Amino acid sequence: MNRENLVHHVRWAFLLSLAAALAAAPAPGAQPQPPRRPGQVPPPRTPPSEPAQPARPPPDQAGQPAATRTTEPGPIAPLDKKEIRTGARTVVMSFDKRDLTEVIQFVSQFTQRNFILPERVAGKITILSNSPIPAEDVWNVFVAALDANNWAVYPVGKYWKLVEKKQSARANIPIYLERGQEAPPTEQMVTKLFKLRYVEADQMRNVLNQFTSRDSDFQIFPPDTLVISDLGLNMRRLEKLIQQLDQPGGSEEIHIVAVHYAGAQELAQKLTEIFQA
Repeated sequence: MNRENLVHHVRWAFLLSLAAALAAAPAPGAQPQPPRRPGQVPPPRTPPSEPAQPARPPPDQAGQPAATRTTEPGPIAPLDKKEIRTGARTVVMSFDKRDLTEVIQFVSQFTQRNFILPERVAGKITILSNSPIPAEDVWNVFVAALDANNWAVYPVGKYWKLVEKKQSARANIPIYLERGQEAPPTEQMVTKLFKLRYVEADQMRNVLNQFTSRDSDFQIFPPDTLVISDLGLNMRRLEKLIQQLDQPGGSEEIHIVAVHYAGAQELAQKLTEIFQA
């Protein structure tokens, strides 16, 4: 072997050894792995931690989520007198099965009227109002609610006395005696005297009986006087009926007329032709 071939073989052997050494060396910055022992298994890698979830509210006793839990309505709160403004122009007058005495207390403070109550006042009042009503209508609504529950009020001096409706006709209710004086348009019992001009009182009562309320009362003083006790609103209807019925010709009358210048039969025939024309 000549010298050049020897140098060539030595150079290739050196390059191969250098390449093998570089391949076996670890990468820069890498940690050398410890040698494994026979039968040793590397531990599993720990997965990355998940972000924390917000805590869920615990279910109630019945296992129902708190968001869908139904709450029973609490007891009805008593009337707060601070919420009653006597100078208000409107008021929401809503009572669901309230004690009668509570409703009377509300009306007493709002209208500044004083009441006299019997020893035993029982019953519930329901007035449903979703929108405000005018202050001047509070009294009429109250009296109508009393009437629906068989109660009534009537004035005694500066006070208003509460009585059962069946006794109101005998109470000190307002009386209207003057002709043309209209009854108030309320559910309060009133008494009015009617002096008839053309129709007898008995005949008028027979007609009006079907237009009066259940607790009305009639008193007749023949031949032409009627005294009626009824609710103010219904009395307005009776006034209009009496005004229309108490007219000339409302009752038939017989008159004897002496004929001076013509025969009676001839005149009767002539009058018959006129009325039948």
